[in-house]
Amino acid sequence: MKKFIYLLLFILASLVLIWLFAPIQHVYPWFAERLQPLQARQLEGSLYKGRAGKLSWAGIDWGQLQWNAQWPTLSGGIQGQYRLHNPQLDLSAKLQADRNAGLRASLLSGTLDWRYLESFLQLPPGHLQARPEIQLDSLHYGPLGMERVEGRVSLKGLRLITPLALPLGDLWVDIQTERQGLAVGSIHSDSRVLDASGVVYLHPHRFEVNLVLKPKPGEYEAQLALQNIGQPTAGGGRRIHVAGFY
Repeated sequence: MKKFIYLLLFILASLVLIWLFAPIQHVYPWFAERLQPLQARQLEGSLYKGRAGKLSWAGIDWGQLQWNAQWPTLSGGIQGQYRLHNPQLDLSAKLQADRNAGLRASLLSGTLDWRYLESFLQLPPGHLQARPEIQLDSLHYGPLGMERVEGRVSLKGLRLITPLALPLGDLWVDIQTERQGLAVGSIHSDSRVLDASGVVYLHPHRFEVNLVLKPKPGEYEAQLALQNIGQPTAGGGRRIHVAGFY
């Protein structure tokens, strides 16, 4: 009886090792359907450690994906440490992906190309520049869209490019989930030349940004530089309102 149990354990362990270290091209078809609308192409390595040369979500190309120490979940999904990168972003996180539960991320961090964020927020090109950084403690993207997000998104070294060069300091958004499907971000800044305030709303598949930039007393250069950005406010500032889908 003991020999039978030992043999059974050996067979199970061997199957797990084969599953983990077999070429990913042979393993991926077994759970590809569960990961829809996520699709991976140009696969290399194994389920334990490897890369996808092309990753897409709902038909949108997201670049290359690398993973390490990945283990299948009981429901057939995948989890592990991931890095997603393309010319416009470089993100790392601990992820768990499953068709039923959606995408869950923890300790998500990285950088975005400013031009990507500039276009996403519908800002006039060439007026502003910054180095966007993401630090999220948790993110849950379910079958119906965003359900929960906690953390901070920062614009490091925000500065005006035209009509004159003017450093604006750092601007950041602290995001908290108020209820499932609604996250609210408060906007802050450490700028010496203007005050920044506002709020960001994140709903499943859509967002809204309300930002007010107001030059501090005596900062005439900032007042001149901001005159073509957004809409004027009663207090002498400029309001930027952006809404859209993602």
